[in-house]
Amino acid sequence: MKAADRAAATYRYDKLRAPFYGILEAGWGTFALIIAIRHFDAPETYKAFIAGAWPMGFLLTPLTLYLLAKLRSRPSLASGFMFVLSALLMIGATFAHSLALFTVFIITSQIATGQHGPLALQIYAENYAPSERGSRMTTPFILTALSAILFSLLGGWLLDASIGYYQILFSIMVVAAAITAWLTCQIPSAPLSPEHIGNPWQNLSLIWKDRFFGYLLGTWMLLGLGNLITMPIRVEY
Repeated sequence: MKAADRAAATYRYDKLRAPFYGILEAGWGTFALIIAIRHFDAPETYKAFIAGAWPMGFLLTPLTLYLLAKLRSRPSLASGFMFVLSALLMIGATFAHSLALFTVFIITSQIATGQHGPLALQIYAENYAPSERGSRMTTPFILTALSAILFSLLGGWLLDASIGYYQILFSIMVVAAAITAWLTCQIPSAPLSPEHIGNPWQNLSLIWKDRFFGYLLGTWMLLGLGNLITMPIRVEY
């Protein structure tokens, strides 16, 4: 496939995928914690783990990328598999009757979805020329944000009517994850290679080699830590 055709196909499927991914982002960012608090009356420990599930997934992404490179997997197929896994785990969360099971399914589902980030970046870097990445990535991001806003609004109304309707929201998220998986698999991508990915921890040296980057990373982590601390409080009150 020519470079222009590859970029066009990536852009087309990325735009189609974005609204469904927005549904997942809204569900994880808002409703998972609300349901744990209001329906299951979760104590502080459970709330902390649910709020921190997405960052836990981010911490595993270097290892995931390294293992997928060893297997020479295609980023689009690997990312699609992660969304399928997330959908299956979401089904478990939908029908879980205990807080412990609900928490396990919710956390593992978010961790699976979190592996999508570096795989998507790999696809963008491979399929888009440097001069077009900004314009090509902007529209899907906007569609994701708009979809997340709309789903948050509609989901909030539904849960205000009855907290028991959370299973409807989770069912929508399962369908959204499945559609996202299928659309992601349609995006062209070349197999990963260990030579290109390298050691998963080798870039950690940039933290002290580039002081400005290190300061930026440190402040970003502090901001994220503050957000994680306040998220359960914000949802509960």
